[in-house]
Amino acid sequence: MPVQSKPDVAASVGARCKPMRTPAKLSRIICLVGIFGFAAALGVHLAGGRSELEWRRDFQAAQQEAAASGKPILLDFSATWCGPCQRMKAETLTDPAVVIAMRGYIPVAVNADESPDLVRKYGVDSIPAFVVVDSTGARTARPSEVGYTSPADFIRWLRSGPQLHQ
Repeated sequence: MPVQSKPDVAASVGARCKPMRTPAKLSRIICLVGIFGFAAALGVHLAGGRSELEWRRDFQAAQQEAAASGKPILLDFSATWCGPCQRMKAETLTDPAVVIAMRGYIPVAVNADESPDLVRKYGVDSIPAFVVVDSTGARTARPSEVGYTSPADFIRWLRSGPQLHQ
């Protein structure tokens, strides 16, 4: 009796498989994942295609950009060893709604350990600290925001100031 070769399983799987019925729970989970994925993509789209802010590190270059654009500068004083600073970066500053709210600012990341002159100039005594200044480096009338802040509270603070350039 001749030996019959087995059909190529990989080639035949697609042709032989019948669609499986998806349990109702799994269908709901898939639907929710799709909805949240769409919402996240929409948030990124509304934020100009980016889910993160373009942080500047050069304060003088940011001042020139602020003078040309008329936008205020948002100084973010933080440090790598600072737990609340890292939490702000991970949770608040990457939030799509925060990214949208920050469109009216020129964000500058200031490492407090590497920029003691700016820390002294703006009277920063704890971090994270956020200070809004104009293109000349003068503080605006808005008080500083200090410590970890949730995305919703940070957006409220951004919008509370006398200078809104959005």
